[in-house]
Amino acid sequence: MPKEPSLNNTPVKPLFTMSNGEPRRKRLIMKLFMLVMIVGAVYAAFEITSISSRKARRMMTQAAGQVAAGEPGDAAHIYERIARAEKVDPQLRLEANRQLVQLYRGPLADTTAALAAQGRIESMTAAAAKTPAPAAAAAATTSTTTRSAAQYEIVARVGDEAVTLEQILYAWGQFNGNRPPKGEEFKGFVSQYLDMVLMADEAQRRGLDKKGQLALDLQLNRLVSLNKAMTVDLINKLPAPGEKDLIDYAQKKWGGEGETEVELGLIVVEERSEASLIQQRAQDGADFVKLAGDRSVVFEDLPDGYKLGRVSVTADEIKMIGRKPGLAARLAAYVDGATTGPIKVEDGWGVVKILGHKTGRITSIAGHEDEVIAAYQRDRLAVMQQAEVNRLRRERKIEIVRPEIAVPAAPEAAPANADGVTTATAP
Repeated sequence: MPKEPSLNNTPVKPLFTMSNGEPRRKRLIMKLFMLVMIVGAVYAAFEITSISSRKARRMMTQAAGQVAAGEPGDAAHIYERIARAEKVDPQLRLEANRQLVQLYRGPLADTTAALAAQGRIESMTAAAAKTPAPAAAAAATTSTTTRSAAQYEIVARVGDEAVTLEQILYAWGQFNGNRPPKGEEFKGFVSQYLDMVLMADEAQRRGLDKKGQLALDLQLNRLVSLNKAMTVDLINKLPAPGEKDLIDYAQKKWGGEGETEVELGLIVVEERSEASLIQQRAQDGADFVKLAGDRSVVFEDLPDGYKLGRVSVTADEIKMIGRKPGLAARLAAYVDGATTGPIKVEDGWGVVKILGHKTGRITSIAGHEDEVIAAYQRDRLAVMQQAEVNRLRRERKIEIVRPEIAVPAAPEAAPANADGVTTATAP
């Protein structure tokens, strides 16, 4: 008997669909990790014992390959798993978080998630500083000799501005990512950084930070940075949900009643090569109904010539396809409108089209934990942020000095001469 081919060349969808029928993947991609990867900060509460340090090293290599292949989202997913695996070597977790910061600040452009990863790095560094190795315990009394204390040591003064090693290292990381500072390159960077401090001090001396666009930029950057700090603080206070909480959340957000079902269309031909050709034509945009009318040997046996009907994802047997345990669940993982590769069926070879989904009661989130946790924590964070705003509004009233704020009118364009050249007029 010919070996049944795998379902291929077709996009796959998550188990859950939204109430309007659109696949949840579309929404996730539209918001691509808006706060999805924010769960990395929350996952620290989850102990993932299935990842060993040896496996984590292999995963780090795999993630690096994903980055090289232009798949930063897949790489971030791997790094997130390592970053939240409590049993993994802390140095590996620290490196995973550093890679996440680089990805979120770079190709994924997710500032909030980058802050969350940076916050984990700082928390781990602070925890390490508070827990010296036994051999170093005696030396802890002279903390100025330790690396953590040295970072706060003042290395230069520019006017009234004190420059610490911590500030320089932070700036290095901002400009150079995870590349470690070394030798002459770092010495040159320190010199450039001190020049920047010198110029900034002169700008303040001249009062340039108090007027014009620079003053507005500084104020806005301050507001944004402080709001990000509040977001990270709230993230660290998010409670870790239990499995039942997540299942209840998934059911409320995406679930329905009864069993999850997938609605299928079917074309059956005699040869596998013909089925492959039909699949290719369907993926190229050919009308599935017309293909069924022209080619399907079961056209007369199905409603509208191709409709196989709804099938439960737990069904072991599908009409006209035969007994194939697990096939229905695999078909349910495809997006609406997708077509499968050739499948061996009772009367030859079949091409299946996914016509729709009906999400039933959700009793498990197996295989979708990351997606559900991400959505759960994102929604919880939004609730906490709003609650914090409401509390602050009650305790610290905003005094509205000017109830109606008129938007300044745009300046009128200067008149043009006969050649179409704008002419300036004296004030």
